[in-house]
Amino acid sequence: MIKKLVLGSAILLVTNAFAQDELHFKGNIKGIPNDAQVWLSVGKEQKEMEVKDGKFDVRLPLEGPESVFLYLKQDNEFKHAVFYLGNEEVWIEGSVEDFPSNLQAQNSKHDALRYQEYLLTKDLQAQMDELEDEAYELIEGGADKDSLYEVYMGIPSGKVTKVRQQLKVKEFDFIREHINTDYGRFLLKFNTTDFTTAQFKTLVEEVDPVYKSTKEIQFIQALVDYPTLQQGDQFYDFKALDNNQQQVNFKSFFDGRYVLLDFSTWFCGYCHRAAPLTAEMAEQLEDKLNYVTYYVDNDEDSLALYFGLKENKGTLLWNKEGEFNSTLAKYRQTGTPHYVLFDPKGKVVEVFEGIKDDFPEQIKKYIQG
Repeated sequence: MIKKLVLGSAILLVTNAFAQDELHFKGNIKGIPNDAQVWLSVGKEQKEMEVKDGKFDVRLPLEGPESVFLYLKQDNEFKHAVFYLGNEEVWIEGSVEDFPSNLQAQNSKHDALRYQEYLLTKDLQAQMDELEDEAYELIEGGADKDSLYEVYMGIPSGKVTKVRQQLKVKEFDFIREHINTDYGRFLLKFNTTDFTTAQFKTLVEEVDPVYKSTKEIQFIQALVDYPTLQQGDQFYDFKALDNNQQQVNFKSFFDGRYVLLDFSTWFCGYCHRAAPLTAEMAEQLEDKLNYVTYYVDNDEDSLALYFGLKENKGTLLWNKEGEFNSTLAKYRQTGTPHYVLFDPKGKVVEVFEGIKDDFPEQIKKYIQG
């Protein structure tokens, strides 16, 4: 027994010594010119790759399984492919014609699921793209937008709506089957508004106990516990860090004024346009409106840059957990900018997805009656 234990320990030590601590990304993609600019992008990090006759070999440490983008630039033409990879050794085989989705990382259990999902949904996705292009051409030809919207996007029988519903069914079934994998849980953040509370509850029930505490499962548990806010509903409280890195409660901002909660980020072109506009509006309405911005990312450098867009005015909140913080689940935050206006008693007045030029006038109208 002692000899077996010693031998087992030795094997474990050797295994750990050779454990993969970085992504080893290599392969042969035919058709990439030798003078093309090629790089990998993971989060905010980029790494250039040397490619000769389509062959490449690069290493990059990852924090965990995540999306890895392969970019190709030649004569101002961009191509990209996306993979879902961990710290593993993978091989890519194909051609530039396979961009963006038809390349698979061989020897990767993570990307195998990504590719499986792609094959499962690609036909429906192609139908949706075709219908949206069709509608756009009709609009360009002078067709009435409202009539077209009903035909293509109307609920429940719009052409795009029906295909999208089929896509949602396939996505739900896929996630349910693979909820106990990294990729299955990764997909959850893209379906925050696509599934019902009952469906999210079903997904939570399918989770193995070992994964209950993961950030993704905690996130969808919040989706189950906090129904989507409707007009007239009371605000959901939350804790966050303020401009001075002090923890505050959202409820503390209800001091007799209306409250506008703004979800934004530096990594959003529309947020760049909106920041100075809304900062000026907040100054004009200061007596009647408490304007609070919640920064949805957890990068402190970009947080400072974004606050600069507002000339460092107003209140800026954030959390170190980033996109999986439960606050974003409570408020069904899926895109930026995203605004929720509350009356002085904390009741939802209106929710705004995106921003238009007349946004300040809309807010003034609600506040001034």
